[in-house]
Amino acid sequence: MKKLIVSCATVLIVCIQIVCMQTVPAHASVAEVEAFVTRFYQECLNRQPDQQGLDYWTNSLLAGILTGADVANGFVFSTEFTSLNTSNEDYLTVLYFAFFDRDPDSAGYNYWMSQLNSGVSRQDVLDGFIYAQEFYNLCYNYGISANLVSAFVQRFYLQCLSRLPDLDGLSYWVNALFAGSQTGADVAAGFVFSPEFTSLNTSNADYLTVLYLAFFDRDPDSAGYNYWMSQLNSGVSREDALCGFINSAEFANLCNNYGINPGSCAPPACDNIAGQWFVTETDDLRGCELPVESYDFYMTITQTGCDVTFIDFFDTGASSPMTIVGNQMSYFEQFPELGGTVTGTWNFTISGNGTVLNGSVNWTWTDGVDTCFASSTMTGTLVP
Repeated sequence: MKKLIVSCATVLIVCIQIVCMQTVPAHASVAEVEAFVTRFYQECLNRQPDQQGLDYWTNSLLAGILTGADVANGFVFSTEFTSLNTSNEDYLTVLYFAFFDRDPDSAGYNYWMSQLNSGVSRQDVLDGFIYAQEFYNLCYNYGISANLVSAFVQRFYLQCLSRLPDLDGLSYWVNALFAGSQTGADVAAGFVFSPEFTSLNTSNADYLTVLYLAFFDRDPDSAGYNYWMSQLNSGVSREDALCGFINSAEFANLCNNYGINPGSCAPPACDNIAGQWFVTETDDLRGCELPVESYDFYMTITQTGCDVTFIDFFDTGASSPMTIVGNQMSYFEQFPELGGTVTGTWNFTISGNGTVLNGSVNWTWTDGVDTCFASSTMTGTLVP
């Protein structure tokens, strides 16, 4: 195969065609990542890297912007490589050396040659190499993520266990996700309830911070953090809190960005809160520049499965049925006379042999102009 010396710009043209997302940053040394990139220059382009190209690929891998699969695609479908007009034989030989760091084995070589000769595209063959265990191992040895799925798993090692993944564990989760036998929810629960994580004896504060970083890829927002902290401190289990994060739209979006099936977490069975209750509600309205108010009233609850109807709720004659999932109920009420709405999620617990009702909510008032945040608590006793 002839050699061709071309500027790195021809390699980087393909970069504008790559749709990238921010992955967990690699934790390899600069030298290791430079060595990984250099092998692609040598094996694919038959030359040493130019500094501009080497810096681009190295920095992108270290920042977690690109994975090993992105680099592979970038080189193999670059203008510089495609201009070599390689034969199928030379194309396969390049892939074996660049991706597996070895000569082709006869069985594998013959299989891929038959695929190419029968019309299978070079992109499909490249995908076969990119998602092979050998390329996965190669990337691992250089300290980078092979693809988005491995980057997804790596983030849980880093965020939950504060360490780099071991090859066996990383391979297990990646292969299970590729096979479809595990979902993002399974990975999340597997890490959060692993002996290694539970042995850390995290505080509620640290537990929530881990969930926000691992599940949402961001720091906690104060409203959400305070809500979940109040739930944990009031006795809501960590399993229930985990379900809240797993079933959130943010986690689904995170999984979708990595090409992962998010799955779901089954909530606990709905509490039976049907009956008539005498309740005291305290509204902390200081977030809306109003005082703390407390008042008593009777509330009748009817329930069919998880559908509950509240009568005389917030001094209204009747409200529309609202759905309670586990111990949570999404709340929405309009106030036409004030031109605004209140939204929130009530969280209920039943105690005292089913005769004591406790609830809390962080809610939002909006009228299209102003938005403010407040909270309410409720205690109730079942009326005989």
